[in-house]
Amino acid sequence: MRLDFPLRIQHEIATLKLQTFQTRIGKLATRPHDIRPEPITKTQYEAQNSIVALITIEEGDDLQDTVRRLAAEIRAFSKDTGIKTVVICPFGHLSNKLASSEKALESLKLLETQLTDFKTLRVHFGSHKSLLLDIHGHGGNVRFESSSLIRNVLFVRIMIDHGRRRF
Repeated sequence: MRLDFPLRIQHEIATLKLQTFQTRIGKLATRPHDIRPEPITKTQYEAQNSIVALITIEEGDDLQDTVRRLAAEIRAFSKDTGIKTVVICPFGHLSNKLASSEKALESLKLLETQLTDFKTLRVHFGSHKSLLLDIHGHGGNVRFESSSLIRNVLFVRIMIDHGRRRF
C-alpha cells in the first residue's frame, strides 16, 4: 500500500497538521494492567488549525531527554508549518513497551510546561478516546517515528478514504 503524504522519523511521536481535531473521552482504560488514569475533568476536546502530537512514552525513556526531544520535534514541525497551537494527545498504540502510567503522565505534563510559547491543549491520560482527525490534503502534514505506527496511520487514512467519519 502506498502512502500519499511524506513521512519523517522522529522519536516516539506522530505529529499531524490538522484543520480540525476532536476527541471524546470514553471509559477509563484498563490496560495495561497497571494503568492509573488521571481523573476526568473534561469529556471533549477540540482544536482548529493545530499540530496534534500523538505521543507514547516508553519504558527506559529518560524523562528529561525524552521531553526535550519531543519539544524539539514539535517546534521543528511548527516552524515548518507556521502553526502555534499544539494538542498533546497520549497515544499508547505507538509501542508495546509502555512506560509506567506515572512516568508517562509526568512526561506529558512536563512537555506541556516546555511549550509555553504555544497555545497548548493536553488531552486526558488513561482513557479510551474517539478521534476525529481532519488532515489537510497536501504533503508535509504527517510525521512519525515507528514502523509500527505505519499501520496506525494507514488505518486512519483508510477510515478517511472510506468516509467513515463518526463523531
